[in-house]
Amino acid sequence: PTLFCFVLVKLLCGYEYITAIYLSSLLTFISISYRNRTQQSIIIKQGLMITLIFALAFGASIGMHASQLKALGKPGLQTIWDTAAKRASSTTPESIVARVCYKITNPVKLKDCQDSYSKSLTSSPLRVVYRYLFVPSFLPWVGHGSGHDPLRLAFPTFVALIVLAYRRNFRVAVAIGSFFIGSTSWFFAAKGHSYIHYSINYVLWYLLFVPVAVLLVGERLQGRMFSSR
Repeated sequence: PTLFCFVLVKLLCGYEYITAIYLSSLLTFISISYRNRTQQSIIIKQGLMITLIFALAFGASIGMHASQLKALGKPGLQTIWDTAAKRASSTTPESIVARVCYKITNPVKLKDCQDSYSKSLTSSPLRVVYRYLFVPSFLPWVGHGSGHDPLRLAFPTFVALIVLAYRRNFRVAVAIGSFFIGSTSWFFAAKGHSYIHYSINYVLWYLLFVPVAVLLVGERLQGRMFSSR
């Protein structure tokens, strides 16, 4: 019930990053369970339970959101679908762009709206992920860098060092790889949203991949320190 309530509240505040949040919950549970040598059957059952909880919370939030939109005189499910469509991907974005931008009367603003959504919907998902690998805001306390700022190499360098450090440890490599995929899941599932919100969606690295990688590195360094004594 607690997880259901937390997920439902999050979804009612917005659907952003839900794939990464779901995978972070599931992968964290699986990782801890394996480290504690929990029976595989229990891991599978609990993993399915987490998935079911997220599905039920998602369904409940969609129903509540649609009811609210209907009360405001809007087509509930259609409005939700249009919002999801403009955040995802499409090879024929004309109909989506037309529905999104139809209220704009200013010709200049209308063209900007059409161009923005057309590019975001048709861009390559791999290209979007590539941009986030070289995001200048990976170190947010430093500030936003320019296109040639060496800070753009901070995150790919971090990833490369993690790969080199654990390339021979299969279990850890699989765990880190899973968390990496979990962080990038929103970039693929909501490619249009990620394309437009390049300046803020980099926080997904901190939601899952970076904390786990840092913890594993710290654990490894701690083990070496104690073994050298």
